[in-house]
Formats: sequence, C-alpha cells, structure tokens
Amino acid sequence: MIRDHQKMIADKIRTESYRKAIMETVKSGDIVLDLGTGLGILAFFACQAGAQKVYAIEKSRIISVANQICWANRFQDKVTFIKDHSTKVKLPEKVDVIVTEVLGTFALDENILPSIVDARNRFLKLNGTLIPFRIELFLAAIESKAHYSVIEFWDSPLYGINFKPARAEMAKLPHAIRIKESECLSDAVSLKRFNLRTTDGISIDETISFPIKRTGILHGWGGWFEVQLSPEISISTSPAAPETHWKNIFFPSIVPMRVNAGDVINLHIRSVKRDDHTAWWWRLAYTISPYENSIIRLI
Repeated sequence: MIRDHQKMIADKIRTESYRKAIMETVKSGDIVLDLGTGLGILAFFACQAGAQKVYAIEKSRIISVANQICWANRFQDKVTFIKDHSTKVKLPEKVDVIVTEVLGTFALDENILPSIVDARNRFLKLNGTLIPFRIELFLAAIESKAHYSVIEFWDSPLYGINFKPARAEMAKLPHAIRIKESECLSDAVSLKRFNLRTTDGISIDETISFPIKRTGILHGWGGWFEVQLSPEISISTSPAAPETHWKNIFFPSIVPMRVNAGDVINLHIRSVKRDDHTAWWWRLAYTISPYENSIIRLI
C-alpha cells in the first residue's frame, strides 16, 4: 500500500496541481474535509494554506502512518483523522472546502462520485467549494496490437493445454496502459461530464459514436479524464498530455475488427457501482459503413 502512495506523491503533475489548487482555494480560518486522505498530503497542504481545522477521513490502515507524519510536521492541533468510510462518518460542523483525490485510471474507479455527492450534501456549507469541481471522461477508438497482446496470449496452447476460454475473461477486463496519439483511430469523444457541485448521478449508461479517421484494426477503446481542480488548475491524462501515475484505460474489443475511414463505430458502456470500486461493462453495439451502405449489428 505504501508503494502506491509513493507513486502518487512522486507524481509531480498530480501533487503540484493539487497543491496549487488548494493554495488558490483554501482561505485563512477555513474548515476543510479531505476524503480518502491516504498519507495526509492534501490535508497538510490545507494547513499550509491557512485552514483552521481539517477533518481527514481514510478507511484503510495507512491512516496510522498519516497520523505519524502529521505529528512529525506539527499539524496535530489542526488535523483530526477519522478511520472509516466517509458515508458512515458524522462531523460536528459544516466545512468550507471538500478536497478529494480518490481518482482511478478512468476517474470513477474508486467510487469518487458517490463519496463526493454524499459528502457535499451532508457536510459542505451553502457557498462551500469542491476540489475537484468537475470531471470529464473521454474515449477514442484505438489500434494497438501491443496492448491487445494480453488478450491474444490465450489463443495458442500453453504447455500442451488449450486455454482459449480464458481469452474471453481477459477481454472483459479493463487494462491500465499508456495510449499513444498515433494509436487513435478516431478523435476523442466526450463520454460524460460531471459537475460535482450539482450532480446527483453516480453512474454511466451511454451509447456513443466514433467516426473513424483512418483505415486500421480496431482493438478496443482507450479512455482518459480531465479534472478541474480550481478555476485556474486542471489535470488531463490524455495521450497528448504528460504521463501521470494514472496512465490510461483500455477497454478491449472481444475480437479485433478492420475499420475504414468514414466508418462509424457505436459503443455501449456503463459503470456499475460496487462496495469498494466502480466496475465497467462495454460492448460494440454496431458499425455503420458508408461504403457498403450497411449496418453490421454485433449485439
């Protein structure tokens, strides 16, 4: 677990962006809530920005290390650690700012939506501020035999045993990868934008279209996100942006498929909230080929 937190803190794009947004947002005397505090770095940034009090919630045992770091930096009089899931916590007062970084590879993976909606509704003052306050998800059709190799691994016998049934299971899983711009068969398409100040929605169920730009082999879809932390500070994990620890997500196609420039690929994708994460389901709905004037329905 500590290795994961080391990767996050070492990610200068992530950490510096949050530090700047907190310095821009938190005012002297503010009461702050940090959801999923981890090692406490965002809570400590809030103290540096002038917060009077910070409630730092974390359900995992890493909170004990965060408390030691807090004492080592003499923030113990300002930070109150609470070991529990935020939806089960009651606070003695409303807060001016809620900050959270429970962002997964495709933003929603760690249940940021239900957590922040619940905290906003119960804890945030009427004119309070959220960090981040907006999340937008993007997808593009991609061609990448290299990324698809984890699926095709199961195509050939291994040690004299046919493992092909495992192929379908691997193709149902999203994979953390780094997408290259050259791998995109389509432009980026916005899957969903969430205004965290107002949304009550905590899931996705969408069918979206991808106009194909060039002939190639469709191996699946690559996804990334953009978060607006403050009016001046945002983070993008797009292939065009510098790499972060989040990487990108790859939703494989069940089978690779040749596509031509001008084709339109339709994808049905939905998120499913679990107790401790958000799962993803996706299927190629159908393709439309202008050259053959036909529709190929795959589900």
